[in-house]
Amino acid sequence: MDNGTILAENGSFVVENGTIVVENGSIVMDNGTILAENGSFVVENVTIVVDNGTIVAENGTIVVEHGRFIVENGTIVEERGTIAVENGTIVVENVSIVVETGNIVVENGTIVVENGNIVVDNGTIVAENGNIVVENGTIVLENGTIVVENGTIVLENGTIVLVNGTIVVENGTLVLVNGTAVVENGTNVRLETIVENGTFVVENGTIVLGNGTNVAENGTIVVKHGNFVVENGNNVVEKGIIVVENGTIVVENGTIVVESGTIVVDNENIVVENGTIVVENGTIVVENRKIIVENGIIVVGNGTIVVENGAIVVENGTIVVENGTIVVENGTIVVDNGTIVAENGTIIVEHGSFVGENGKFVGENENNVVENGTIVVEN
Repeated sequence: MDNGTILAENGSFVVENGTIVVENGSIVMDNGTILAENGSFVVENVTIVVDNGTIVAENGTIVVEHGRFIVENGTIVEERGTIAVENGTIVVENVSIVVETGNIVVENGTIVVENGNIVVDNGTIVAENGNIVVENGTIVLENGTIVVENGTIVLENGTIVLVNGTIVVENGTLVLVNGTAVVENGTNVRLETIVENGTFVVENGTIVLGNGTNVAENGTIVVKHGNFVVENGNNVVEKGIIVVENGTIVVENGTIVVESGTIVVDNENIVVENGTIVVENGTIVVENRKIIVENGIIVVGNGTIVVENGAIVVENGTIVVENGTIVVENGTIVVDNGTIVAENGTIIVEHGSFVGENGKFVGENENNVVENGTIVVEN
């Protein structure tokens, strides 16, 4: 169809092993269905409006080039099929997009979901130089994958739930505004959020890791006015950066590993409850706040922890410095029923204080012993 209009009320478009090409026209569907079975539905410079309808791609392909695909109160289901958005737009209102072993590929295009959901079950969403915007909705990954390559995914007042799924950000951006990212692992299969040279931004939101993994490889995870909670999960920083602005990092029975990367915390605290932070050749910087260790462990191996105008408080926990450095500037180290051990490492307190309350300090202070390490107190 060229420069024409198709109006289907309570009807269906079925493509079986064939092709429908719409150029510069319009398709309006009320209570109808678009079904692509092993076929192709190509839309060029066209607007398709689906009201209370359904779009199903079964082993088929729907391509939107320089056009608009608007779905109101309907459903998009992909079963081993593909929806490709090339310089076009898909707008979904009060709708769910379900990807079942299928694919959504956004190349220089945009998908907007308002008050709806994206569910990826064994499928894939790829944003290449394109955008996916979810307002008041949810992205659920069940054994599925979202890949952001030089593109952007924005969730406003929404939620990301990963159940044995993966989010990979390569030179792109994942933005969560006033929402929550929950990483759950129900079957002990590793699931990940991987940031490679990209950015994961959380504004006024929360990242929760329950038996899940966050990996920052040369990428950045930014938490603004939000929380980073690790519950039985793992956060690995490999040459990447985690920046927490006016937010909190809480480790509960989980692990944060810093490998040649950096964690920067401004104006809030790092709390370790029965968890572990390992700094290997990396850096943790805390400004104007505290690192609190409650029954947890911080291990510094060839890495650095810097506390500026803040405090390190060890309550029934342990800090071990192995060939690394802890620097406290204008701050305080408090040990309450806890232990700080310097093994071939260095702890420097500049213009601050070192207080031991019923705790054990293994260093060159009174009757304690340094294990080839150094404690320097400068006033």
